[in-house]
Amino acid sequence: MSGLADPKFPYVSVIVPVYNDLAGLNNCLFVLTSQTYPRDRYEIMVVDNGSEENVRMITQCYPQVRLVFEPVRGSYAARNQGIRHSYGEILAFTDSDCMPAANWIERGVEQLGAVPNCGLVGGRIGLVFRDPQRPTAAELYDRFFYFHQDAYVRDKHFAATANLFTSRRVFEKIGLFDDGLQSGGDREWGRRVYAAGYAQVYAEDVTVFHRARSHWADIRGKFVRINSANPGFKKENIFKFIGRCVILLPNLAFFLFQMAGSREIVSWRQKIKLMFFSLALEGVRVAMRVRLQFSRPQSPNRHPDAREANRRIGPEDFKKNRHALRDNPPMPSKSRP
Repeated sequence: MSGLADPKFPYVSVIVPVYNDLAGLNNCLFVLTSQTYPRDRYEIMVVDNGSEENVRMITQCYPQVRLVFEPVRGSYAARNQGIRHSYGEILAFTDSDCMPAANWIERGVEQLGAVPNCGLVGGRIGLVFRDPQRPTAAELYDRFFYFHQDAYVRDKHFAATANLFTSRRVFEKIGLFDDGLQSGGDREWGRRVYAAGYAQVYAEDVTVFHRARSHWADIRGKFVRINSANPGFKKENIFKFIGRCVILLPNLAFFLFQMAGSREIVSWRQKIKLMFFSLALEGVRVAMRVRLQFSRPQSPNRHPDAREANRRIGPEDFKKNRHALRDNPPMPSKSRP
């Protein structure tokens, strides 16, 4: 094998952070090791982010997979660790609860190479319901509010890391993810890419399928995490606090109006379920603001170990593996038993 330099099939590192979720990881790795892209031209990096379950029990079944560990809790710290240990000139990101299409790597590489000065490609994220005929309120909320990758790329200048392709040179120029963020690190990094002048592309044919969150606790956890990471979520003077609480009412009315007119959700029964679910989450938002306003100041969106983690980031992290691959390219993977 010629190592890294192959203009037709550049070497790809697929990075998958995981925290427990062995069943999802197994499904994800099964499809990742069955891609249409040449098997000796990509590697799969699984980053165990302090799982209590035995992740190695799954990864050892796939010879093409390398397992590394990141003790600092947080998916962006895990992704950064995967980048540091990777060999590829192209980096692809997905999650353990996703199932990429069989041609995912092939199409992602093509799209990334088709646009000059491309900083990132965000692919489609298709949601999968447990029972498509009877989706839960949580699944409907997940579909209505999250994973609109086309809008993320077009309007907000980032792509969710559930389906993201980029190149090592982009990380070399603008740096790694901010691994002090527990949520929104893909948005913060994507906006740095945009600010640096790189093109950003949404690709409908670069597809992964993601299990929709089906329970209240799952959606509530994500809702709290996203709102806590919002720069506007901070202690304010009492008048601003009251004004922000009051403005929630017209915002909520607007969202309810959107739901009522949605063509994505046709059934009025489903719309009513979604409306009540959204009302309950707005109650969570108000409770979060009240708790923050009358509590001692803190920084909820930073991990306590973030400063030490960020200290490990430097330009040398990106260059070591490029030289290592040039001098000692990885061997072609063996077939799965």
